[in-house]
Amino acid sequence: VVWECYPQDKSIGDLGSDSPSNEELDKFMGTQAQIMMANAVIDGAVTDPAMERNAPQWYARFVKGGQFNQVAASTSLDRRLRASIVGDTQLIRLSYWSTDPEDAAAVVNIIADAYERNRSAAVNRIQAKRRDLLSRVIADIKANVDSLQKDRVRLIETSKVESLDEQINQVQAQIRELTQRLVGVRTTLE
Repeated sequence: VVWECYPQDKSIGDLGSDSPSNEELDKFMGTQAQIMMANAVIDGAVTDPAMERNAPQWYARFVKGGQFNQVAASTSLDRRLRASIVGDTQLIRLSYWSTDPEDAAAVVNIIADAYERNRSAAVNRIQAKRRDLLSRVIADIKANVDSLQKDRVRLIETSKVESLDEQINQVQAQIRELTQRLVGVRTTLE
């Protein structure tokens, strides 16, 4: 099985930066290859009910007295499983050595499914953390806005600052009064 891998989408803070360097991409690819062979992925594959259905000969080797030996099965997978980067690409090859090609193909496909489940779970955890962080930031901003609104109201009340409409009305009344006086002064002068 071969995967094409890409680094995770950039976070909002990194949007202006360039794409990952070759060193970062190599690290990422190496990490993904190791994750494919990690205990969590292998254990997920071994406990997958599809293993018994799709690789029955392989599965039968680890059943003793009607009990499946998960530890022995995981150890066997670990010894025969390989993940490697394909040349200078973004491809990772996952391979499993077996004398039965059908079992080998089934085992690799089940491990591939376990890897995908593992990655999905990891992405979900990261997204949940980001959602929680965003929720906290939004709550903090709302609290800050509420506090500033309360401060504004308090300042208006304590300083007896009149509203803009009241000030405009007062200025207009003064203008009318001055206009009437001006008319009176002109009439007297004539």
